[in-house]
Amino acid sequence: MIKNWRKKLNLYIESNFNDVKSICFKPKFIEESHENDLYAYELDSAGLKNVIANLDESFAETLLQLIDVSGMTDVECYKKAFVDRKHFSKIRSDANYKPSKQTALAFCIALELDVEATNNLLKKAGFTLSNSSMFDVIVKFFIENKTYDIPTINEALLEHDQQLLKI
Repeated sequence: MIKNWRKKLNLYIESNFNDVKSICFKPKFIEESHENDLYAYELDSAGLKNVIANLDESFAETLLQLIDVSGMTDVECYKKAFVDRKHFSKIRSDANYKPSKQTALAFCIALELDVEATNNLLKKAGFTLSNSSMFDVIVKFFIENKTYDIPTINEALLEHDQQLLKI
C-alpha cells in the first residue's frame, strides 16, 4: 500500500484532472438530397447485420475469462470486489449483463488489473477511465500505484466527495 497516499493523490489530481466546464461542438450538416435513401438503407442494414454477428465478447464473458486466467476462484474474486454471491450469479448467468461503472471497477481492482486492462474491461461494459472525472482520476491513481484495496480507495473517494466503489 502507498504510504502518505493523500499527498501523492492530491498532486496526481492536480496534474491529471481536466475540469472542463463546457465543450463546444460544431453541428454536422446533412445534405438535403435523399434520392438514394432506400438503397443506402439496404446497404447499411446488411452491414449492420454483419457488425452484430461479429460482436466482441461481453463484459460478463470477459470477466469470467479474466478470473480464470488470474488463478482466483469466482468466490475469491467477487468477495475481494465486495460483490455478493447473488449479484455475481446474475453476472455469470447473463452474458449480456451490464454492470454499473462502480461494479466493473470493483472487479478490475479485485483482479489487480493495470490501467490498460482496466480500460479494456470497462469498454466491454460501455465505460472508460477519463481525466475529466474526479472519480476516475482517483481510481486510476490507485491502479497506477498498484494499491488494489477497495476500502482505501473508498476512503480517498469519500474525502473528495465522490461516489464509492462497491461495499
